[in-house]
Amino acid sequence: MKTRRRNYNYHETKDNYDETKDRLNDLPDCLLLQILSSLKPKHAVQTCILSTRWKNLWKHLPRLSIRSRDFKTLEGFTKFMSQMLSVRDDSTTPLHTLNVYLDGFMEPRMLERVLKYVVSHDVKRLLVRVNCDIQHFPSYFFSCHTLTSLHFYVSRRHLNKPKILFPNSLNLPSLTSLYLDSVTFTGGSEPFSACPRLKSLMISHCDNLGEQNLCISSTTLVKLKIEKYLNPKNYRKIELSTPNLYSFAFISTPFQILCWSQLSYVKDIEIDANMWWNYDEAPSILLSWFQNLADINSLTISYTTLQVYCNTICKDVKGY
Repeated sequence: MKTRRRNYNYHETKDNYDETKDRLNDLPDCLLLQILSSLKPKHAVQTCILSTRWKNLWKHLPRLSIRSRDFKTLEGFTKFMSQMLSVRDDSTTPLHTLNVYLDGFMEPRMLERVLKYVVSHDVKRLLVRVNCDIQHFPSYFFSCHTLTSLHFYVSRRHLNKPKILFPNSLNLPSLTSLYLDSVTFTGGSEPFSACPRLKSLMISHCDNLGEQNLCISSTTLVKLKIEKYLNPKNYRKIELSTPNLYSFAFISTPFQILCWSQLSYVKDIEIDANMWWNYDEAPSILLSWFQNLADINSLTISYTTLQVYCNTICKDVKGY
């Protein structure tokens, strides 16, 4: 018995799927922009050749993430980023997120252009990870009223020059999350006290100018992380005036005496005392920390921290 295979015609009825219909172009611009934002920016730009509808759509991207590794040369990366900032149209869709990653060296004028764009176009979220020989942070940048999230890493490490000096005060009224890497604080200043909405703060690879205390003062801060603090000679104390702090993490060698004004809300503490330095006072300082944290609900410590703590206890017992 022979069976006959039927050749289905998908255009026979109205209910069948119409293969000739361009359903992607039926989507509203807001959805198309979300799709384009998930692409690499240079690929998003290439969609301009698809049709008249797509010719200028990429100019309205709400998010940009530009990475130097996506380009063959540093010159190509710089030229592309400069053109993107020049031709972008925010008349209908503002740019709310800008991420810039550069493995090589960025000219100071290019970084300044990026920062000026952020301020003048009301960007809300900024991530910058570059190497750049700037002398100091532009004062206008730390008066941006729209930034809610800032991840800032501008290294001069490959240039064998000191870290960039962080300003004594900020004027970022909308900022809720701040990550700082490789900056130098002015001892005794309280740069975070003027951020009325700051909730999360992370400080990495930073140091102080002179032998001064690091002061972190914020009535809204709930999460704080400090890691890889450098040069034990430049620190005396970490002074925390953070009455609503809930979570605190420290990953470094404990050079400093930890001074808390209030511990009533702190519930979760993580300490990883990595002994990268041969610093004789570190174990005794770590012991003083634990004595001040007796009422904490949750305390997480690393294996190296436990070793330092136990060795310190043993030495104290033998001393009696």
